[in-house]
Amino acid sequence: MSATDRCKAFEHAARQEAALQAVQDGTDASDAGYIERFVRVATLQERHRAAQTLAGAAAPAPLPPPPPPPTSERPFYEARAEAAYAKRPPTRGEEPLVDVRGESYRRVLRDCPILAKSDARALARAAARGMVGAFRNNGSTTLGCAAPEALQGRLDDVSIATIRRCVVELRRLAAEAAGVDERRLALSGAFLARLQPPGAAARRRALESKPRGYWNVHVDEYNVDTYEHTTLLYLSDHGSDFTGGRFVFYDGDGVDRYLEPSAGTVICFRGDAANLHAVEKVSSGCRFALTALFHESSDPGPLFEAGGGGGDPYASWDALLRSAAETSLMAQDARRRDLLDDASSAPVAARLATDLRGDWCDARVAYDGEVVSDTGPAPDAVLVDLVAAALRRDDGGAFDVFGESDESSDDGAPPRLLTYAAARGAHGPSGTLSWRRARYTLMDGGEEVASCSCEVTFTRDGAQKRLVFGGDITVVVDELAATAHNSGTGHALWPGAVALALYVVGREHAAQSVVELGCGACALPGRAAAAMGGTVTLTDGAPALLPVLRKLDGVDACLYNFAGGGAFDGLDAAAEPSEPPAPADLVLGAEIAYRAADAEALADCIPRRLADGGTAVLCSDEKRAPLKLCGELLRKRGFVVEDSVLTLTVTPDEGAAATHRVRVVRASSSSSVGAS
Repeated sequence: MSATDRCKAFEHAARQEAALQAVQDGTDASDAGYIERFVRVATLQERHRAAQTLAGAAAPAPLPPPPPPPTSERPFYEARAEAAYAKRPPTRGEEPLVDVRGESYRRVLRDCPILAKSDARALARAAARGMVGAFRNNGSTTLGCAAPEALQGRLDDVSIATIRRCVVELRRLAAEAAGVDERRLALSGAFLARLQPPGAAARRRALESKPRGYWNVHVDEYNVDTYEHTTLLYLSDHGSDFTGGRFVFYDGDGVDRYLEPSAGTVICFRGDAANLHAVEKVSSGCRFALTALFHESSDPGPLFEAGGGGGDPYASWDALLRSAAETSLMAQDARRRDLLDDASSAPVAARLATDLRGDWCDARVAYDGEVVSDTGPAPDAVLVDLVAAALRRDDGGAFDVFGESDESSDDGAPPRLLTYAAARGAHGPSGTLSWRRARYTLMDGGEEVASCSCEVTFTRDGAQKRLVFGGDITVVVDELAATAHNSGTGHALWPGAVALALYVVGREHAAQSVVELGCGACALPGRAAAAMGGTVTLTDGAPALLPVLRKLDGVDACLYNFAGGGAFDGLDAAAEPSEPPAPADLVLGAEIAYRAADAEALADCIPRRLADGGTAVLCSDEKRAPLKLCGELLRKRGFVVEDSVLTLTVTPDEGAAATHRVRVVRASSSSSVGAS
């Protein structure tokens, strides 16, 4: 049975599961937006699983059963709130919540004009769609709203504008209730929250994080000291949309004062110890609310945070996990920082902590046996390619061109090159490509430096990329995936290499002789310079790469480790080097400075490899500090150094564009700073 049929059967099963889950998540089975997004997330994870299969990874062991939810009706996680609750007199019953004036105020506004009931319900449905692929915590799912642009791709523009307007109005109501100047209130946090019965996602884990009861009794200022004023706008109705889930204050007189939420109702209160409170566990349905918290400041600044987002959160499995961390994990959560660490070369999926469950749904591609043929729409093309490659695994695989030629496996078979999909995002964006054709554009402020088209063809051993820069400048690179004994970072095309190639094409026309340092297997910047007519020498510190580089047309290659020894890319760089390359007019290096020692080594190397009057151009991700340090060291050596941050945009034929900020250090020598 073909890979296409198997993928169709998988998507059909995922679609059926999505229709059932839509009802549980607060929308309905006719919500096409929710269903398409659910199937998309399932497909992204299945791509990831297929990549692991191709990499020869053992099937993941079944996850242990999720920890049981807290048994207490009121679990405590903050000692001061627990102590305050323990000091209360015995409960004397409960009463409906009423307004309280004074410093520790409370205010309830039913049928508040901020948002009509119908609009509140519409925002709840939009939130349900936006929470597809977000982390869930024992029935609680949140989407952070302090930087609304971070929700682009999850929420539509109308919903984001509605959130902005509501938060502004909630600040006004908080100021009125507290008796303070609205202009003094700064936003401490804002989020959409959906509460469901605990354990609602236990069957499929649904990106479940470590269970923790949302119904704990707490004081807002005890949780975060800037939560001085709290406001909530409810988006669903108690009794019809959900049961349980009442908002309750536990007061010092022993009376529990409760509010049964309804769509459009607003509650405001001070976040101090006088307002000890909790949300009761939801018994059925979904309870949606928009929460905004404020603190008083003499210089509050802009109400909302800037930045966030910047790409399609459903473009790849890693993009999804990154978006989930950015939007649905609290800012103080250490796991969020780990998943958003741009300095880490590991794919986001590899950084998931053991208490962040990564199973999305029950649907799976069946690799064995027959499946029921489906006449539905064409399945995801990338998934079909990956599944087809996985089904061909048993034909012996490919040879490992980066391994020792006489190495063999235990069964005598030649070592197998891990296929391209095995990258799983580990070497830049290519490991989780969601497009086949795109355009790269390098911008310096408002000026376009250069652009090129890129067409991807998946091959058995990796992926071939054809980059057309215009005119006669075309470079075809073969990306190869990691082998079992190296990280693979030198075998694929990083954004910094594309950006450097575009910079060379756009601004470095005159170079007659060129050396590229640490070129890796793709060597795009050097090969682009060769296509422009330059005499190019490619260098790398990995001995096993030399035979690969010498097969490339129009360039020379030599073994040269600019850092003078050590291990590069998991390969032995301690072998006897070739003669160093002759000094050149232009020295290039892309994504080769990761540590301070690399910066110092480059600053020592470049004067030796540059001819008099030559120029070095280095490029890397903006966040890699060693490249900036290298520029400073070269400036101290007498170089004229330009350090700038440019923008590389990838615009696929289909799907959302992605943006990478890259640092370019251009160092020009004079006759007094020459080779030695």
